[in-house]
Amino acid sequence: MFAHPISGVKQRNENIEDQETSRPLLVHSVMNSPKSSSTECWGRMRSPRRRERTETWLDAFMPRPGVSTLNPVPSRLNRNGKSLRLGEPLQVVLANHSHSHEHNKKNADIQKIYSSMIGKGRVWQGLDKCMGEKSVDQLSLKNINTAYPLSKPEQQFLALFCKQDFYLSHFSNSDFRNEDGSVDILSRDKMVERGKSFAKNNTERLDIECFATTGFSFMGLECGNTSKKYSRFGNYVYKVKFSDIDKKTMSRAFCQACDFGRFDERPIDKIPDFLSGKVDYDAFFEGDNLKERRPQSLVFKGNEVIKGLGLCIIKDSRYLTDKSKSNILLARTPDEFNAILNSFFRPQMLFPISIHIPSDKLIYSKPRDVPHFYV
Repeated sequence: MFAHPISGVKQRNENIEDQETSRPLLVHSVMNSPKSSSTECWGRMRSPRRRERTETWLDAFMPRPGVSTLNPVPSRLNRNGKSLRLGEPLQVVLANHSHSHEHNKKNADIQKIYSSMIGKGRVWQGLDKCMGEKSVDQLSLKNINTAYPLSKPEQQFLALFCKQDFYLSHFSNSDFRNEDGSVDILSRDKMVERGKSFAKNNTERLDIECFATTGFSFMGLECGNTSKKYSRFGNYVYKVKFSDIDKKTMSRAFCQACDFGRFDERPIDKIPDFLSGKVDYDAFFEGDNLKERRPQSLVFKGNEVIKGLGLCIIKDSRYLTDKSKSNILLARTPDEFNAILNSFFRPQMLFPISIHIPSDKLIYSKPRDVPHFYV
């Protein structure tokens, strides 16, 4: 309204609100003005050209006179653009800000882990390390799209496969649950950082030099709840239902359909029941699809993992005779799906930094004093 401050006019704090609009009123007192000898009020200054002061979430730190902290009223904004109550305790505002800071730091750490994996691991050549996690997202989408189009039987198989209950499992040689019964499965890098003892020979040299996946924690993935009870990594088993992992956590993880160190081999030696003859034996164990396979083609990201594994099975089944392929596509029970999955692949989920499993979701079992074999 004025190009320059009015001589002798002092603006007070915005401490009075319009009862109808809850907007602050600008109250001025004229002091020793040469044009007026009496005190005047300039009332409401509503000129549309008047520049409004831009508010930020820091305004929440400033208490307003006359506003009770016991019965606060809604304020205009906070740092997230949501309503923040005037008079809200400062520690609440600071806690929210701290949570946002931690979230941003974790996101940056995850991006750093993906970029490091792509930059250091020879198996990831061709991906852009500067894009980090997004590179793996794009790779996953590419791998999924290569299986289409699907035949009617293939569509039915995929739909049923995705409806099965899947479980994640981690084997260890010790009980490392938290006091509240939950468990945090840490990556190798995180355990080293925290000074925790662990069996360093569990991490193969390829994982460090070729794949650069030491920033991720590993869990095996199986269909149904009849998974193996023992492993060379130990006999303490930590399991969780795949669907019990929150989508946000799952969206940051990715799956290797098989051990990258043996990506051109089948994980079994025994001939599976669904194969119908010698032609299929050769195609299954030594087929062109295995010779042409590359580790990057076996990567699926986040919430597309189950779908991606089902499509991998479908693609490999196309190299078999119609009879063997039909045996696969007609699977209906969890045991049948699990036998097929573990014959073709041995999938692993990789979670950046760590994965936390609450006590009410954790399925824990300790070693049993019975004879067993290691796999």
